[in-house]
Amino acid sequence: MGRVAQRVADQRLLRLIRAFLNAGVMEDGLVSPTPEGTPARRPLSPLLSNLVLDELDRELSVAATVRALCGRLQHLRSAVNGRGSG
Repeated sequence: MGRVAQRVADQRLLRLIRAFLNAGVMEDGLVSPTPEGTPARRPLSPLLSNLVLDELDRELSVAATVRALCGRLQHLRSAVNGRGSG
């Protein structure tokens, strides 16, 4: 919930998400608790997935930027050392 709370400011929505996570699942008419996570194909799954995937997307974007900068730095070093490609 900590990660969700970092992205969601609305306390009512946070309470609703917590209620969904604590609700458990009904199987054959009996409610069973879910010790962690959220069952697949439930209304909350896409929301939580998107929050996590947004974080992953940002991390991958940062990693790609770092790789690109390192490549440029290597090219610059080669040019400074007289081993440029052009």
